[in-house]
Amino acid sequence: MTIEKTLSVQKREGSGKGPAGRARTQDMIPGVFYTAKGENLPVQMSVRSFAKLFSQVGRTTVFNLEIE
Repeated sequence: MTIEKTLSVQKREGSGKGPAGRARTQDMIPGVFYTAKGENLPVQMSVRSFAKLFSQVGRTTVFNLEIE
Protein backbone atom coordinates (compact mmCIF):
# COMPACT_ATOMS: atom_id res chain seq x y z
CA MET A 1 0.00 0.00 0.00
CA THR A 2 1.57 3.27 -1.11
CA ILE A 3 0.24 6.63 -0.15
CA GLU A 4 1.64 9.29 -2.45
CA LYS A 5 1.85 12.83 -1.13
CA THR A 6 2.30 15.88 -3.35
CA LEU A 7 3.68 19.33 -2.59
CA SER A 8 2.74 22.20 -4.92
CA VAL A 9 5.41 24.82 -5.53
CA GLN A 10 5.67 27.90 -7.74
CA LYS A 11 8.57 28.94 -9.92
CA ARG A 12 10.56 31.76 -8.36
CA GLU A 13 11.87 34.66 -10.41
CA GLY A 14 15.53 35.40 -9.89
CA SER A 15 18.10 33.73 -7.70
CA GLY A 16 20.37 34.74 -4.88
CA LYS A 17 19.89 36.35 -1.48
CA GLY A 18 17.63 39.21 -2.64
CA PRO A 19 14.79 37.22 -4.23
CA ALA A 20 15.07 34.52 -1.55
CA GLY A 21 14.76 37.13 1.19
CA ARG A 22 11.69 38.67 -0.46
CA ALA A 23 10.10 35.23 -0.65
CA ARG A 24 10.71 34.71 3.08
CA THR A 25 9.02 38.04 3.94
CA GLN A 26 5.91 36.74 2.13
CA ASP A 27 5.88 33.54 4.29
CA MET A 28 7.29 31.45 1.45
CA ILE A 29 10.21 29.01 1.60
CA PRO A 30 12.72 29.43 -1.25
CA GLY A 31 14.26 26.30 -2.71
CA VAL A 32 15.95 24.81 -5.76
CA PHE A 33 14.73 21.79 -7.75
CA TYR A 34 17.42 19.94 -9.70
CA THR A 35 16.29 18.13 -12.85
CA ALA A 36 17.65 14.81 -14.06
CA LYS A 37 19.62 16.71 -16.72
CA GLY A 38 21.46 18.73 -14.06
CA GLU A 39 19.55 21.97 -14.58
CA ASN A 40 18.31 23.88 -11.56
CA LEU A 41 14.93 25.56 -11.18
CA PRO A 42 14.36 28.11 -8.40
CA VAL A 43 11.05 27.45 -6.64
CA GLN A 44 9.12 28.67 -3.61
CA MET A 45 6.49 27.04 -1.44
CA SER A 46 4.10 28.09 1.26
CA VAL A 47 5.34 27.62 4.83
CA ARG A 48 1.94 26.25 5.84
CA SER A 49 1.70 23.64 3.05
CA PHE A 50 5.31 22.49 3.62
CA ALA A 51 4.81 22.17 7.38
CA LYS A 52 1.62 20.16 6.86
CA LEU A 53 3.30 17.76 4.42
CA PHE A 54 6.42 17.45 6.58
CA SER A 55 4.33 16.52 9.61
CA GLN A 56 2.70 13.73 7.57
CA VAL A 57 5.74 12.25 5.80
CA GLY A 58 8.67 13.10 8.07
CA ARG A 59 12.32 13.26 7.02
CA THR A 60 12.76 10.00 5.14
CA THR A 61 9.72 9.65 2.89
CA VAL A 62 9.80 10.49 -0.81
CA PHE A 63 6.99 12.74 -2.06
CA ASN A 64 5.92 14.20 -5.40
CA LEU A 65 6.60 17.80 -6.36
CA GLU A 66 4.09 19.65 -8.55
CA ILE A 67 5.60 22.77 -10.18
CA GLU A 68 3.06 25.41 -11.23
